[in-house]
Amino acid sequence: MSFTAQWTSVLLEIAGRKKRRTLAPDHPLHELGSLLADRAAESARKRLAGRRNDESHLRPVDPVDLPNALRESFDDLSLLAGRARFLADWGLIEITSVLWDSFCGTASLSYRRLSGDHPVVPTSTMMHPSSAVETGSLYLADRDHRLYLLRPFLIGQICPKCRSWSTFHMDKVNRQLVLKSLEHGHCFPFGTDTSTLQQAALL
Repeated sequence: MSFTAQWTSVLLEIAGRKKRRTLAPDHPLHELGSLLADRAAESARKRLAGRRNDESHLRPVDPVDLPNALRESFDDLSLLAGRARFLADWGLIEITSVLWDSFCGTASLSYRRLSGDHPVVPTSTMMHPSSAVETGSLYLADRDHRLYLLRPFLIGQICPKCRSWSTFHMDKVNRQLVLKSLEHGHCFPFGTDTSTLQQAALL
């Protein structure tokens, strides 16, 4: 399955209410689930995917039909981009340190906001009402600065092949469990302890 197909499957699965029924009403996955939850958005996605597949298989649009195809693609892309506008309020962050103040009941978090196309980003700080935050793990920060642990679904670390800091997700290659990079596709075997994956229903 291609990278695009994988993420399409994820979005379509999240769009179903069954997968989200145990989540709190204000959980950000409800917003993500609404992205492809109606017929208009899903139709736009299918048309854009169809055009992309036609181009990649050397079936370009006839020049006579090109103006209309451009207008339709622009409308479809605008629809999906508008629906995905909420993503600009989310942040992918890596926690680098946690300093807990027992008297104040707050933690000072140092973190890197992972945005843009370069792994080197400045370190920032924020206050958090709990010390239950993992140093070195990735979190989704919503528009209200609430944190959602992404481990073991998404892991950030140095890639052992190219030595670049990368984000990895779980994948299977020839029945072997591996970590696969979102940025460059490099894979390496996952460790022997799979208890966390079992708890997260990934195994």
